[in-house]
Amino acid sequence: MKFWELVSACRDERHLLDRLTDRPEWTEFHRWTVDFDRLVDTQDRATLDYELPDAACRHVLCGSQRSFYLSGGYLRIAPHGSTEHVLSAVDAFDRYGGRALEDVQEYGSVRVTES
Repeated sequence: MKFWELVSACRDERHLLDRLTDRPEWTEFHRWTVDFDRLVDTQDRATLDYELPDAACRHVLCGSQRSFYLSGGYLRIAPHGSTEHVLSAVDAFDRYGGRALEDVQEYGSVRVTES
């Protein structure tokens, strides 16, 4: 998951990014979150597009209270019917990756290949 995708995926739960301070090897990533607006303003692509370790992403996302809903080939942020499978943020990340997790929060739903 790219750094900017994680920040975007945590847009409604920004406090989750503080979980990056839980391990010394991730503290630089946390510093980036503090400086995120400047990184965007200067379009620091090396930092914004940096591929974060999956372990760091999972650690951040496991604190999320958000649920995602899967049915009919779509991952959604809101329930759409009674036959949906509910996924945690970590489950959605593990199944569909950071891009899908960011896209579903940006657009409300994203087409996925159900597994």
